[in-house]
Amino acid sequence: MNVLITGAGGFIGSFLVDSISSDSKFNVYALFSPWDQLKLRSKFNKNVQEIKIDISNTQNLNELFVRFSFDTVIHCAFITDTSVQSQSVKKFDIEKVNIFSSIKLIEFSIKYAVKRFVFFSSAGIYKNQKKDLLNCETDSIMLRNDYFKHKLAVEKSISHHKGLQDKTNFVILRLGTIFSENESNSSTRPNTSLIHQLLYYYKKNNFIRLNDVSVFRDFFYIHNLTSLIHSILAIKKYDHLIYNVGSNQSFSVVDLFQILSRNEINFNYYITSKDKSDIIVNSSQNRAPLNTKRIIDSFGFKAKYSFEESIVKTFTHLSRGY
Repeated sequence: MNVLITGAGGFIGSFLVDSISSDSKFNVYALFSPWDQLKLRSKFNKNVQEIKIDISNTQNLNELFVRFSFDTVIHCAFITDTSVQSQSVKKFDIEKVNIFSSIKLIEFSIKYAVKRFVFFSSAGIYKNQKKDLLNCETDSIMLRNDYFKHKLAVEKSISHHKGLQDKTNFVILRLGTIFSENESNSSTRPNTSLIHQLLYYYKKNNFIRLNDVSVFRDFFYIHNLTSLIHSILAIKKYDHLIYNVGSNQSFSVVDLFQILSRNEINFNYYITSKDKSDIIVNSSQNRAPLNTKRIIDSFGFKAKYSFEESIVKTFTHLSRGY
C-alpha cells in the first residue's frame, strides 16, 4: 500500500512516518516542505521516500500525484500558529497552505482515485470546553481563532467532496492534545504540548513556577494515535466521517502532578504571579473531554497506554536526557 504523509517534518507527521514504515506492507512517501529543517525519525527506512515540495504550488502537487500512485493520503501539514511571523513562514501565505493546499489535496485524491484520505482536525473547535461535559462529534462549534477557522474550512470541503463521489473514503479526526517524550518546536509549531513543556522544564530545574495549575485538557499519547491510524488503514469503509480522538476525560496540571507522585516522582511546583511563571497558562487553554465512542465502535480501538503509563513513560524518557 502506498501512503502519502504530508507534514512529515512535523510532530505528528514524523511519528506517523516512523510507525507506518515499520510495517513492510506500506510504502511511505514522506512529504516535507522546502523550508523544513527537521529530519525523519525513521532514519530513512527502505520503504520511505522523502519528497520535498511546496504543497501550495498546484503544479507541483499535480505532478506528485501523476508520478506516484497513492492508495492513502494522510494530511498532517498545517501551520498551527496562524499568528506566526517567522522568516520561513513569510515565504508563503498561511491561508494558502492551510486551506487552499488542503482543498487541492482533496481534489487530486479524488481525481487520481486515492482510496482513503485522512485529515487531522482539532477538538479545539467545540464550543463547550468544560471539564465535566464530554464533547460529541455532533456538538456545537465555536471558532476561537484563525487556526480553528482553517480546520473547519477543510472539514467542510471534505464533507462537500465526499458527497460528490463514492470512490475516495474520507475520515476526519478531531484530535485532543497530542503529546510525547520526543517533541520539538518549529517555525510553524512554536510551542510543544503543555505536558512536554512541564516535564522538560522540570527535568532541567527540579521545580517549576506556575501561575495556574487548574488548566485541563484531554491529553492523548502519540503512540496511541499511531496505533489508531494502523486500525484506520486496515478498514476500507467508515461508519462516520468525523471521529473524536482522545481519552474520554480531561486532566489538569494538578492531576499530572498527582500521577507523578503516585509513581514516586515528586514534582515540586510553586504558585506565583503570571509575570513570574516559568510557563504561562490560562483558562483559555482548557479543553473539554472527548466522547470517543465512535472510534471504539468503528475500529474496536483500545489505547495501548493509559494516561498514567504515558505520563510516567514520557517523564522517564526525558529524565534520561533524550
